Amino acid sequence: MVAQVDAKALEVDRRTGEIGEQGCQLPPHQHPEAHGGQAHVGDAAVVIGALTTLIPAAGLLYEVLNRLFGGEFGSWNEWLERFIEPLAYLPIGILVWLWYWQIVRREADAYGESNEGATVRRLYYYAVAAAGLSLVWFGAVDILQAILDWLLVINRDGGRIWAEPLANGLSLLIVGAPIWSIHWRTVQSVARQDNLKGARERGSGPRRVYLYGVALVGALLILFYLAQVVYLSLIHISEPTRPY
Repeated sequence: MVAQVDAKALEVDRRTGEIGEQGCQLPPHQHPEAHGGQAHVGDAAVVIGALTTLIPAAGLLYEVLNRLFGGEFGSWNEWLERFIEPLAYLPIGILVWLWYWQIVRREADAYGESNEGATVRRLYYYAVAAAGLSLVWFGAVDILQAILDWLLVINRDGGRIWAEPLANGLSLLIVGAPIWSIHWRTVQSVARQDNLKGARERGSGPRRVYLYGVALVGALLILFYLAQVVYLSLIHISEPTRPY
């Protein structure tokens, strides 16, 4: 089946070359490859806009959850002042993200998905998926930290020391999980196709970097925090009254 697809692709390339010899090629300014530089700039801007949106959104949600959980937040004025900076970044990030994403989509619709366009699409989806997954990872770590604080850490002041990491972890998970899921499922739907497009997606450089990076960073995080759990558990067993 793959051989048949490759043969069809070669036939299309041959016919495209024949059309070009007859003078029917697109003008240089209309060729999709001519827009590669602009697409790369747009792709980078989309990723920056996504991060400028996700991080402030998680910060706002953290402030609300931390207050609900009874964590330290200072006076009402101090608490409200901490909303100013995230609220200033959030609309800018959303506008940049949506604007450049529309540019990338319009170019793909107008010129089709060339090799350059496919690379730009992959860079966007895998980069944003990696950003969302990073938020999920750090959120899960903070939730684990909150559980350990609640179970093992003795706080003589009687405060809720678990409230801050729990609020931060939940905010990162709530913001990061949908972003990661949407973008990862999109690229997976292409990679699962039993055709030439799916084969190219599975063997693409951005996908390999993403998968190997996820495996490496995930293993390092598991080892690091597993060591932390063992360390706190041993201290709790040997000195159960010791504050941490």
